[in-house]
Amino acid sequence: MVPDTQSYMVAGYAVIFSGMAIYVLSLIWRWRRRIAELAQLEEELREMGA
Repeated sequence: MVPDTQSYMVAGYAVIFSGMAIYVLSLIWRWRRRIAELAQLEEELREMGA
């Protein structure tokens, strides 16, 4: 008789895809922070007259 491990497979995929989603969201969050930081630096340069 073959053991029923389908629930473990589904749980494993859920963990993996959740981790990937968190990683992608983290990348998006960091990208947006860098864009905002760059805009702030450009504004400071304009104020300095450069």
